[in-house]
Amino acid sequence: MKNLIYSILLCLVVSACADKPEAVQDTPAITNENTVVLTNEQVANGGIVVGKSETRNLTRNIRVTGSIEAPPGNVISVSFPYGGYVRKMNLLPGTKVSRGDLLVTLEDPQYIQLQQDYLTAKSRLTFLETEFNRQKELNADKTTSDKLFQQVRDEYDKQRIAVKALAEKLRLISINPDKLTAETISGNVNIYSPINGFVTDIFVNTGKYVTPTDVLFELVNPADVHLILNVHEKDINSIAVGQAVTCYKNNDPKKYDAIVHLISKSVKNDRTSEVHCDFTGNATSFLPGMFVTADVQLANKEVTAVPDDAIVHYGGKAFVFAAHGKNEFEMIPVETGMNTAGFTEITTDLKTHDIVVKNAYTLLMKLKNTEE
Repeated sequence: MKNLIYSILLCLVVSACADKPEAVQDTPAITNENTVVLTNEQVANGGIVVGKSETRNLTRNIRVTGSIEAPPGNVISVSFPYGGYVRKMNLLPGTKVSRGDLLVTLEDPQYIQLQQDYLTAKSRLTFLETEFNRQKELNADKTTSDKLFQQVRDEYDKQRIAVKALAEKLRLISINPDKLTAETISGNVNIYSPINGFVTDIFVNTGKYVTPTDVLFELVNPADVHLILNVHEKDINSIAVGQAVTCYKNNDPKKYDAIVHLISKSVKNDRTSEVHCDFTGNATSFLPGMFVTADVQLANKEVTAVPDDAIVHYGGKAFVFAAHGKNEFEMIPVETGMNTAGFTEITTDLKTHDIVVKNAYTLLMKLKNTEE
């Protein structure tokens, strides 16, 4: 009787164990080191969205350095066609000047001689003009010979040329010959600024003697500064005239827009080529010589792309998760290209794979945390 009771109890225990429900799986199943299987609940909670890669027009930016330069026509080296002593000069590097402002006063006896020669030649021209007109009337009546009239006319023409040449020499040294008289002769001449801009270099001082070959000042007009970028040779073929450029001053977040207008046809020793750009907006805050950082927007290109959220990085490489079957995801390596507007180019052939396009990092965390 006792054995019968034990047998009944044993059967009840076995039956109870057989009827106990299986535990619900709450961790991902790992089929290999790169594949994870989730439950429907895990997919929903993780916000996993499956889609496909797509063809999009993307633009790649390259970041380069450069500097602000003034066009050669905006940089003026001031010299003087005659030697002389610096009598007065009150400039400093950085001084702002306007067209017509006095830069320096020079003095030398040769200026006096030039003015004297002009006034003497002008006076003789007046005499010869009177004589020419008189001989012209006499020759018309055949009172004088043609030979004499021709001699007077030749001398008059030569004197006109001499006066004209001396007048132009005076204009070269900023003396107006039309206002020059015996009373206004001076041993001093003034040199005036030919442009609006700034003094960048000064090479003279008061009392110094300068020669015609000496440069006295260097001026620059910053109104038309442009941007010169140093682009590496591997990227130069991607640059084209008309491409957009965004540049920044050092430690200044403000953006300045420009466009490419000229590309150098040579490569320098540092393996870069110069790309010249024009500013499209106000660039008066830039000064020649400033260093800048710039982003060059390359031409649009039709590529295979996925949302940035579809790409994960692990071990220094890029991956996407391909969807296989029901809630099975495989992490596969990919090569990436340009990136813009929330999409990244994929150069690896994804074929017809469905991939995770949203919250791919959730899968990476579940895969790697489960492995641990």
